[in-house]
Amino acid sequence: PLVEGGAEMPVRYRDRERFVALASEYYMDTSVQRQFESFARGFRHVCNSPLFDVFSPIELEAIVAGQTDLDFTSLRIGAQYEGYQDDDPYIDAFW
Repeated sequence: PLVEGGAEMPVRYRDRERFVALASEYYMDTSVQRQFESFARGFRHVCNSPLFDVFSPIELEAIVAGQTDLDFTSLRIGAQYEGYQDDDPYIDAFW
């Protein structure tokens, strides 16, 4: 149960926000805490650097995954094709 005696408690409309908050915390944090701690230990074993303590999760994501907002117009302008022209149907379909 999410709260003591919760298995016997109905979820009422007035309690819905509390229930959602508790359920979200359980599924996203509490239920995976042991597995995440194991992952974190392994990750730090492979990638042991004090820099990981300096960056926020968002900054680490940007370092690992790169930029998520891609400028496809600039990519298309800078693209070079071998054996195709930029106005070929296959190229138009790609973009």
